[in-house]
Amino acid sequence: MYYDQTTRRQCIWPTALELQLHPQGGEFTQQVHHDAESWLTLPGDRRYWPQDVRLDDQPVPVLEQNGRPALKATAGNHVITGRFFWSMLPEFIRVPPDNALLNLSIDGRPLSIFRLEKDGMLWLRQRPATPAQ
Repeated sequence: MYYDQTTRRQCIWPTALELQLHPQGGEFTQQVHHDAESWLTLPGDRRYWPQDVRLDDQPVPVLEQNGRPALKATAGNHVITGRFFWSMLPEFIRVPPDNALLNLSIDGRPLSIFRLEKDGMLWLRQRPATPAQ
């Protein structure tokens, strides 16, 4: 759960962000519940903008909100999915910084050790010695 200042004290409860990445792109999935209509920050950035984003299996526009890709959703329970396309696995990708749980797999292999910085920068090619907190 986290407090979203842009929605005036609305609580948002996301499940773990599922990232399945490979050299040509990747997919993400997340379930979320929130109390009122609000902006939901997505993984990605201007360089790796999320594509084919769906909210409850319906296509939705992705807009820039506070410098990050986001979508606006009504109150309730939702499933968000999307894709990335690239020619090779990037050095890093940004994930929502307020997201506490992350399940990452690269080339079909789950990774329990990864480097995730406070601003949401998830390093994909650098392997830390200890798991992320």
